[in-house]
Amino acid sequence: KFPLVTLFTIFIPLWLLGIINLGVFYQDTGLADRIGSISALMISFVALIPVIREALPPNPQITVVEVLVYLEILTTLLCFIESVIVRGNQ
Repeated sequence: KFPLVTLFTIFIPLWLLGIINLGVFYQDTGLADRIGSISALMISFVALIPVIREALPPNPQITVVEVLVYLEILTTLLCFIESVIVRGNQ
């Protein structure tokens, strides 16, 4: 109905969270700070899902945008595991 509103409420926050997600892995902080940052990011990704559901027409099935959010969460977890393994080997 209003494509710009949908763009601003769904995709811009998703892109910004993705950029912040990349920034977390270039931090030179300890493991505890990184875990805190990642958990805050994951909570914000999960909090974005109801906003997406509210902005889209009612649909009982999972949407492509929600799949994108879940993939972002998965990449966050995988990058975290990889960074723990790399830092653990040093």
